[in-house]
Amino acid sequence: MENVKSAVFKQNEGAFLAGALAALLTQETSIDKINAEKKVGFVGGADMPVIRDYQAGFEHGVRYTDSTVEVIARYAGDHYDPAKGKETAYMTIQSGADVIFQAAGPTGLGILEAAKEYNFYAIGVDTDQGYLHPGYIVSSMLKRVDTAVYTIVESIHKGEAIEDVYTFSVANNGIGLARNEYYDQIVPQAIKDRIDEIEQKIVNGEIEVDTYE
Repeated sequence: MENVKSAVFKQNEGAFLAGALAALLTQETSIDKINAEKKVGFVGGADMPVIRDYQAGFEHGVRYTDSTVEVIARYAGDHYDPAKGKETAYMTIQSGADVIFQAAGPTGLGILEAAKEYNFYAIGVDTDQGYLHPGYIVSSMLKRVDTAVYTIVESIHKGEAIEDVYTFSVANNGIGLARNEYYDQIVPQAIKDRIDEIEQKIVNGEIEVDTYE
């Protein structure tokens, strides 16, 4: 449409980083809340292509980091029901997962609440959700809307041609992980270094992240 420009995000790349983080954490049994089983969880809300893209990236990140880590993937079946999210998260930890990445919209709020109630680590989505349940949300996969808005407004200010579609990724700082106080406190330095290394490989094109097709 005339005068409409779009910004899209490579959520699969951010989910890959979340998967790598989950796979590294589940092996570090010296960390509180981490059990002896090498299992992590993915909980989606409604079953639709964009959420499947999160799942594809997450599973690729786990597999890239350690192919022996099992991913327990479940869908709550609804994007607006926190109670279903909480129930689905509970079933996932009962199957042995100790880190769950949620991509479930408002349903995900129940998953994050479950992390505190049932004592496991969650990874938030789209924004930094660590403040919701401090100490239980180890990081969040970020869609950097601030980066998108700034980039487009800057182009307008400079009088540059405005693209119809802007794509934001790890390489242009549109996608990433929240490295907040909880990440700093919970994640050992060796894992942080490994995540930084993996992120740089995505930037360099050495890792091409799976997508849902």
